[in-house]
Amino acid sequence: MRIVDRQEFLAMPAGTVFVKFPAQPADGTHIDLGYDSAICIKEDTVGSDFIVQELLPNFEDVNDGGDWADVMSSMLEGNVSPPLDYECTARDGLFDENQLFLVWEKADLERMIGRLNAALLSGYGL
Repeated sequence: MRIVDRQEFLAMPAGTVFVKFPAQPADGTHIDLGYDSAICIKEDTVGSDFIVQELLPNFEDVNDGGDWADVMSSMLEGNVSPPLDYECTARDGLFDENQLFLVWEKADLERMIGRLNAALLSGYGL
């Protein structure tokens, strides 16, 4: 993994896997190791913005916050969610010039996929 600034991040190709990393004070007086977002996939860069897909639960045919709340309420009652939508993207739209990004390298992503495959086998018996 590596940490890159916004300018370098915007130059990266679609498909880059990342989490937002807190901007750090220039004088180094405090290091914030918290993460600012879920694991995401960067899509196209559009000017000084980019398209992002967060790997959080987005459901097929759920188009607004009210629908999403209805799905979550139903799940709290023991129901299964609608199918997950892994093609749901949006503009980042925050334009924070100091934003840093923790980016997965190819080998990191391969190891994460391997771990998820192992979890699929052990947890779901597939």
